[in-house]
Amino acid sequence: MKKIPDKKLARTLLQTHEQGGYKVLPFLRTNAKGYLFVGIYFPLIMAFFAFTGCWDSFGYMAFFLVGILLRDVSWFIGMRRSWPFVSKIINWDEVKKISNDEPSA
Repeated sequence: MKKIPDKKLARTLLQTHEQGGYKVLPFLRTNAKGYLFVGIYFPLIMAFFAFTGCWDSFGYMAFFLVGILLRDVSWFIGMRRSWPFVSKIINWDEVKKISNDEPSA
């Protein structure tokens, strides 16, 4: 897993702050690559298992897919609930400074 630069994280956090917290569509846009991967490859693998009659493997993949989606929904709900507190304790001046700085080596 590649490391996301602090500058990008700071910009994303500032966008979230401007929106008043986490919203569904910006969250989906931010994570589009991951959902695209899950949305393409999982059905392909599941279709392969279905056509070959490997129903146990099909079921495992289906439950794994549901688990991935439930994990993300749970994270999203948790972030929405905690946002009022988080937005109070974050030093927004420091976040702005990081978002404008050049990445350090």
